[in-house]
Amino acid sequence: MNVSLSPEIAEKIRRRMESGRYESEDEVIEHAFLALDAEDELLADLRAKIDAGVKELDEGLGAPLDLEDFLKRANARHEALASHAK
Repeated sequence: MNVSLSPEIAEKIRRRMESGRYESEDEVIEHAFLALDAEDELLADLRAKIDAGVKELDEGLGAPLDLEDFLKRANARHEALASHAK
């Protein structure tokens, strides 16, 4: 199979190879597809959990949302992620 890549993608592949982590362009592309497959699985799982939650809400099984507590926890997670990324 022959594939035409944009200069930007070709440069990304070249940089990955220069890192020493990959031995060939094929290995970089294979790893990228493995990551895409993992992302697809994660999204499918998330969609299933959302669907289950919506079904529970439709059946009246949901609990009231404590918005203040939710926002505190979300902000704490965001701050932890932001400080970890630095």
